[in-house]
Amino acid sequence: MSRQHLYLFGRFRLNKNQRTLFYGETLVHLESMAVDVLLALLARKGNVMNKEEMALEIWRQDLVEDATIHTQIRKIRTALEAHDETRYIENHAKRGYSFLDSSRWTGMVKEEWQETGTPGSGSAEKQILLLPPAPDLFIGREQDLDALKGCLGITLDGRIPATAQPVVVVRGPPGVGKSSVAAALAHHPETREAFRGGVLWVSLGQEPKLQNILASWGRELGTDELLKSKTLTESTESLKKLLGEKRFLLIVDDVWETAHAEAFKKARGSECVLLFTTRVTTVATEIAPRHLYPEGIYLLPDLSEETALELLARLAPRAVTKYEQESRELVRDLQFLPLALLVAGRTLDAEEKLGVGWSVRQMLVALRTGAEIIRQTAPANMTDLENETTPTVAALLRMSTDRLDQSTRDCFAALGAFRSTPATFDLRVLTKFWKMKDPMPVVRALVGHGLLEPVRTGEFQMHALLRALARSMLK
Repeated sequence: MSRQHLYLFGRFRLNKNQRTLFYGETLVHLESMAVDVLLALLARKGNVMNKEEMALEIWRQDLVEDATIHTQIRKIRTALEAHDETRYIENHAKRGYSFLDSSRWTGMVKEEWQETGTPGSGSAEKQILLLPPAPDLFIGREQDLDALKGCLGITLDGRIPATAQPVVVVRGPPGVGKSSVAAALAHHPETREAFRGGVLWVSLGQEPKLQNILASWGRELGTDELLKSKTLTESTESLKKLLGEKRFLLIVDDVWETAHAEAFKKARGSECVLLFTTRVTTVATEIAPRHLYPEGIYLLPDLSEETALELLARLAPRAVTKYEQESRELVRDLQFLPLALLVAGRTLDAEEKLGVGWSVRQMLVALRTGAEIIRQTAPANMTDLENETTPTVAALLRMSTDRLDQSTRDCFAALGAFRSTPATFDLRVLTKFWKMKDPMPVVRALVGHGLLEPVRTGEFQMHALLRALARSMLK
């Protein structure tokens, strides 16, 4: 029998033993360090915890920079306020922080202890689930989910098929929905059943702090020992021992460098399965197991025309119903890319609410070039929690072009002058257009960064949204 220590406030439920936070039945994602800070503040029962106490108790150091503490406080506030506008974390100038304050604590926070399980029951060990929220809208990806479940060895009868792969890479252009598909897969009941240990998730980005990430996974597994590791090699070896023969799904989202992925491959336990997502073609090729290439890479396609229209209709139902043909032309011009459709749907819905019918039709036309879309902010699930900002669509796409050298970037921008949809180029056209004898080095760089896709021998295609970005760079 185990005794679970719970904190209840508003509709939130924080389990101290399992280190999980729920709002109603929804899991609220908090990084491990933020959970530590939240638990420490709750333990003070509304009293102020000064920064020196926080440094010693949470970070086990004599001194921690104010910015480090503030970052964790900001993450907690962002996570809580996404569900409840109550300001739970109080800032006391030159003193520290408190959870609410002592005058409001008694009426707003409850502590409970619950007994779970019975002695000798042999109940299964609690699954560890470190996940982002499940996607709000998930349309047209059933076949992709089924295909990935097959790759990962997820079956209804619980048997692991011979075709299951220890490492799977999901690749696709920016905005195609790799993270959403991975999140939906992680939340799927069959995934939970197949990976009894649980699911661990991280989204890397371009400059990940790998040792910190591995240490946070170690904390989820119940130990702070990885915090003592002096090198990345020590961290990977320690995590591998922790995982042992337990069956976990390890999801490493948004990989930009092969070396970053290799750290997780080295840390993988013998019964664990790794799922990577990346927009970078060369990275996908390098991290996929050589003996499984190309089967080890799952190229996530765009939506079909019908599912793209369905997604747009879910976001802007009145606009699509009233202007179905124009809406169908829009999804075709956007080449059925989920990110473009999400932004377009949100924009159309806002225009519809203005109550000016002709402006909706004008907006449908304006969105078709992609220029209006890349100026918009990205969907909320792409918010940068570290800086509390949501980037524009253009900023998300420029993360790829910023990694090119200036000459290659200029060649990419020049492709924005093409007006055909889809924008398809062969080597003969590129030779003349770029005025170079051999365009292949530039083509390889653009393909390697996921900015061009090979479609046939000697032919390459640029996605509509990337072409809009290229056109904006010309200006």
